[in-house]
Amino acid sequence: MKKILGMVVVTILSFGYTFGVSKNDGSYFDYLFLKHELKQDCNLTSVITENSSETLKKIDQNSLQFTLVRAEILDAYQKNKKDSNIEILGVLREECMYIITSFDSNIENITDLKKDSVRIGVGVENNSLETFKYIQRIEKSYDKPVKVFFNGIQNLKEINKSVDVMFLMSSPDRKHEIFKNLNVNHHRIINATDKNIVKHFCNDLVYESNKSIDKDDEMFVMRIKTICSKYLLVANKTLPEDLKDRFTDVINKKYKH
Repeated sequence: MKKILGMVVVTILSFGYTFGVSKNDGSYFDYLFLKHELKQDCNLTSVITENSSETLKKIDQNSLQFTLVRAEILDAYQKNKKDSNIEILGVLREECMYIITSFDSNIENITDLKKDSVRIGVGVENNSLETFKYIQRIEKSYDKPVKVFFNGIQNLKEINKSVDVMFLMSSPDRKHEIFKNLNVNHHRIINATDKNIVKHFCNDLVYESNKSIDKDDEMFVMRIKTICSKYLLVANKTLPEDLKDRFTDVINKKYKH
């Protein structure tokens, strides 16, 4: 765009970049925040993709420039593509495994999912299915058929019917939809402490905390020990260094750890 000021021609450059948003995760609001904060640096537009794996492929090819992805999904992609053009710019938060079963179930830990008798449901939302496929690749004892739900949270009623557990990924925030839909009279969340899985994630992200859930005017305290993963901002590494630094600065200020 050009503006004529007397005899001086001033050229204003507006660089456009694309941000991949998987239709199965909750990254769109993070994208909106970044778009707002970086509006003076670049013109950022979103592109909806099928899942995080597809997005990473496009980032690698530079047909998209930025996205958000969990560490294990990035790890799975880079294991198949040793010399990828993907660079990590920052960490937004943690997202954790939530494995929900019936209140009276004898299923106590993620390791019980290895049993042939345990029927596993996996929600597609928040790229939970991609994470469970990652677990199946790194630990073959989990490699068994699962029932896939487009919305696992909305299908918790299927526990004890068509499945015995529902596997979901979420941020560890009791305001999340998982906790809002959890019927504490019928459901509970089991521990996820398989050391063979933990070593492929990040050991220091295994956590134990109390979650107080307000349900039917009563407070239900749930003690959970599970495995968490880093939620990352990544970019094509060939982008200008000053632009990547700006994204990193915004992430570090907004998402303090």
